[in-house]
Amino acid sequence: MDTGMDARYQGATTMSATGNTGFDSSRQEGILWIKEITDGLQLKDSQDAYYALRAVLQALRDRLTEKEAVKLGSHLPMLVRRIYFEEWRPAAKPLDEPHLAQFLMQVSKELTGRGPQDPMRITRGVLRVLGHHIAPEEIAEIKRSLPAEVRELWPAESAATEGRHPDAHPRR
Repeated sequence: MDTGMDARYQGATTMSATGNTGFDSSRQEGILWIKEITDGLQLKDSQDAYYALRAVLQALRDRLTEKEAVKLGSHLPMLVRRIYFEEWRPAAKPLDEPHLAQFLMQVSKELTGRGPQDPMRITRGVLRVLGHHIAPEEIAEIKRSLPAEVRELWPAESAATEGRHPDAHPRR
């Protein structure tokens, strides 16, 4: 996988990639999320995983109040948070679209041009990764804020019963 690292940093063991350990840690965590999505959904590459993550996070965000959206964003790694808040208009009210079809249509629209994709499968895969990295009580709060049909997209298994990714950072 192309990590986008400048050639001068490849193979460095005593120095961080950027010289900023906080940024490097967030970068690694973002790469982990993308890898989990790529592997879990058996996508062809990390670019497809990026677009899947972006589509689902933004569809989720658009259905939360400003306060709820900011709270969810605070639990995301810095680079994933950037994807989540991209093109967000906080003054806008949450989308009042209680139906699953509308949520999946938004996800599908964001995946246009990425080849054939099943937005339901993509959404469940991304939500599963969120469940691996965000504390169960935070996930429960997010779910309560969503329309019932959208809430049902969340995978039934919990991170507590299925286990977290072995390289996952502690929950926030």
